[in-house]
Amino acid sequence: MADDPTATDSGSLPMQDVQITTTSVPNDDNDDTQTGAGSNTIRSRGSKVSNLRAAFEQSGSNDLPRSRSNDRRLVSGGRSSGVEAELSRLKDVLAKEQEQRDASKQRMEAMQSELEELRKQLQAHEDAKVDSESELMLDGPSEANGHVEMEDVIDQHDLPDEMDHSDDHKTIELSAAKAHYESELGQMQAQLADMKRSIATNTRIETHELTDTSIVEDFRLINYHIQDWVVNTLRRTKIEKTVEEMLIAIDTVDEKYRGVLRALFSGYDSAWKVAFVQSAVCCYMVPVFQHTMPFGLPSTLRWSEALKSAFEELETVLDPTAYSRWRATTCDVICQSEVIAPCVLSASDELATTICSTIDKVCGTSIPEPQVDALRLVVRKMINLSHSLCTQRASYSVHLPAPGSIYIPDEMESSLDSHDLPTDCKIQCAEFPAVFKSAATGGEINILKARVSLHDAFD
Repeated sequence: MADDPTATDSGSLPMQDVQITTTSVPNDDNDDTQTGAGSNTIRSRGSKVSNLRAAFEQSGSNDLPRSRSNDRRLVSGGRSSGVEAELSRLKDVLAKEQEQRDASKQRMEAMQSELEELRKQLQAHEDAKVDSESELMLDGPSEANGHVEMEDVIDQHDLPDEMDHSDDHKTIELSAAKAHYESELGQMQAQLADMKRSIATNTRIETHELTDTSIVEDFRLINYHIQDWVVNTLRRTKIEKTVEEMLIAIDTVDEKYRGVLRALFSGYDSAWKVAFVQSAVCCYMVPVFQHTMPFGLPSTLRWSEALKSAFEELETVLDPTAYSRWRATTCDVICQSEVIAPCVLSASDELATTICSTIDKVCGTSIPEPQVDALRLVVRKMINLSHSLCTQRASYSVHLPAPGSIYIPDEMESSLDSHDLPTDCKIQCAEFPAVFKSAATGGEINILKARVSLHDAFD
């Protein structure tokens, strides 16, 4: 067997599927040859089993389920991408909000620049008006020919029939120009107030506290509305009553207003009727801002008297800071309640009717109903502003200088401020009150000067 070449070659073959070919050999070696062939067949079959086992293990590993940790990582990755998308969206929204805020601020700055330019133009026209008045007074008829009245919308004069037509045309042009710029100024102030409210809304300012600048702008808007109403109501109305007749008529008005109206109309000058009537309207305006509680609450409400007593008692018990906080919060709750809206309507109707009735009695006029309705709207704005002030922690007061009082430049303003006025200069009437704010250290700070007419303007 050891010398058989066939057996030696078969033993050296690798274990793989091969075809074994045998040849005929002598009979004495036949059995050994068959035994070698069987051994090769067994090795070939073992090789097939090994190959099948390797193929099975490889295919089996691919069919196994994925690990749950891999699924969790996929889910976590999906959530992370969703959060990043939401953050990106919020950043875009924030960027848009910031752009809107910047745009609103730019519009407001542009509006303020235009407003300042209009004020300069208005001041220039006022200076031209003063020069024109001086020329007209020098060129006008003498006192022997009668008292000269210049009826002008803004200059507050009555034009006499015998005045020269050229002077009449010049005065009308000045009046029209000033009325135009004052109208634009009022519209600009209203747009500026709307812009500030829009900025507060866009920047989500959730507070009821108002700035002094905002309060001053609201008061100036009220001043514009009152002046516009008086001019439109009396511009073509000639007041025929004498001062004595006016004082007699004042005795028929509400008693609490008689003193201030008598002091006002005792120095009445027909050449400045608009200023005097505007001052009379402001006499009724001041009490609206002097109420501790919201103005217009009727005494018929069961809790109004108790609340009034609480205001009076707590002011003496609490320290000023605590009392201001309590007062502001209480007034804010009242102003937001459903009961306040009908009270404002009723109070504005009553006050507007009283003002028109007083003007008719004292001046002998007859104010038409459309103008009464227009005054109701102005009074309503006035009451709403007073409600806003009573909800502030800071205290505000309104003061109307009395006729004949000394002119104080730090608290009053007039078209004659640019002139050198004597220290003892007195005012003729106040066309709009001054506004003061109580300081934290005590005392008051003037945030809006009173608009007054001086005696020098009538001399």
